[in-house]
Amino acid sequence: MSRKDLLVFILWCVAVLLYVFRSVRGIVLPLIVCGLAVALTIGLYLRAGNAVGMLFVMLPTQVAVICLSDVIHILAHHRERAAEGGSRRD
Repeated sequence: MSRKDLLVFILWCVAVLLYVFRSVRGIVLPLIVCGLAVALTIGLYLRAGNAVGMLFVMLPTQVAVICLSDVIHILAHHRERAAEGGSRRD
């Protein structure tokens, strides 16, 4: 993945998050969570002694997509509960 591809991916994620949440917190929190998940996955993969190959090249993108979709789901569910009048702990 080239730097240009990474920049396009990040901008696309920001655009989707901006459309869905329309707040700074709704953009920053998922990007931090996904960034940490990708960094930890890469670190653990390399720490385990696995070779850098085709799987390694595809891994960060797959982890980021799965993480981003999970974070969007969780935050949307939290927003729905808050709109219904539920407490923050629900």
